[in-house]
Formats: sequence, C-alpha cells, structure tokens
Amino acid sequence: YTDVYTPAKGVHPTSFDYVLGRVKQSGVPITKIGQGGPPCGFGGPPSCSLSGLTSGVYLATSEFIAGGDNLNVVGTVSVPANTKIIILVTGNLTIGNTGFTTSISVPKTSSLTFIVKGDIHIDKRVGVAWNSAEARIEGFYSADGSFIIEGNQDNCVTPDNRLNLEGSIIVNAGGGGGQVVNNRSLCTNDATCPVVTVEGRPDFILNAPESLKQLNTIYQEVAP
Repeated sequence: YTDVYTPAKGVHPTSFDYVLGRVKQSGVPITKIGQGGPPCGFGGPPSCSLSGLTSGVYLATSEFIAGGDNLNVVGTVSVPANTKIIILVTGNLTIGNTGFTTSISVPKTSSLTFIVKGDIHIDKRVGVAWNSAEARIEGFYSADGSFIIEGNQDNCVTPDNRLNLEGSIIVNAGGGGGQVVNNRSLCTNDATCPVVTVEGRPDFILNAPESLKQLNTIYQEVAP
C-alpha cells in the first residue's frame, strides 16, 4: 500500500517558502546577491549580471539590491560546467532589459534554478527570429505567482521575437494563483511557427542540488 501526500496550500515543493526552509534546515550557506558578488543597481534599475557565480544558494533581497526585492537579470549569463546554482528571489524576477542582449545558457553538467516568491517576467526583447529554434533561456523557473512573457502588444505593427526555453516552468507554486501569460505574437508567421517553445532538459533533474530533491518512499508491511 502507498500513501499519497498532498502538500498544503503555500508549501508546494518548489515554492519560495518551502525551498528556503529546506535550505535553512540543511545548513547550506546562503549568499546574498550584491554582497561581494555581482554588481546590482547600476544604470538605474536593479540590474544584475550573474556570470561568475559558483555552486551554491543565492538570495536576492532589498538589502543589497537597489530598488527593492525585485531582481533584473541582464547580459549574457553562462553557467560554468559542473556548477549547481539556486537563486531565491524575494520579489519579482525580470529577465532582460532595454539596451542589453540577454541570454542564459546552462551546460549539461550543471543546473540553474530560480525560485521566485512573486512573478517571473521575460522582457519583450529576449528572443530570436520567428523561424529560429535557438534557445535564449535555459534553466528551471518556479514562480509562486505567474510566468509572464512580455510582447509589443501593438496589434502586429511590430512582430514579436520568438522565445525558445530549455528546462521547466512552474507557476502557482505558492498556491495563491498564477498562470503562464503569453503577450507575444509572430503575426502572419503564427500559422507557421510557435511564438513560445519549451524543451525539456532531464539533465537538470540529474544535476539538481540536494536541497531540491525529494525522497519518495514506498513501504509494505510483511508477516514476520
């Protein structure tokens, strides 16, 4: 016989509070982003280039990020080989910004996980041509709220970029409501190609940090 355990509201295994609790319980050190790490807050908005991070757990809070608990990731982020990174964001996460070419790449020996208490926004500039299958964003993305793909929303005066993501997207991890919101359109090319694609990366499961792994147990009582 097996028991089925349903997480209570707000304690989904990938929610912000749940993962933060697991990390603290395991005794893994937490490094605050901006504390002796990547620069945050330059150029006005709370923008961070995360390249150069080593394996570990990082926390984005208003203590070291200009503009509050929201994190804006910009630039070319290339996770090194054999590196496992968890980034906890107390507010919202935005990937991309005006004036920056933004991409996030993760090799097959590493993992990158964003655990966001608010929403995840993908800036409208992040993407590729309508007929390109090149991935611009890689990693595991969990939002307690929604995953929002921003677009031009100008009635096809300007067709949007195509967004190809490798990894996984989880929304409503906090149990309070959330969804995947697509605000993009390829306009006349919608009949030919998808505007958003998500390709699975099983290697992220194999390379996941211990703080994210779940132990599933099946037991059976037998006669002595």
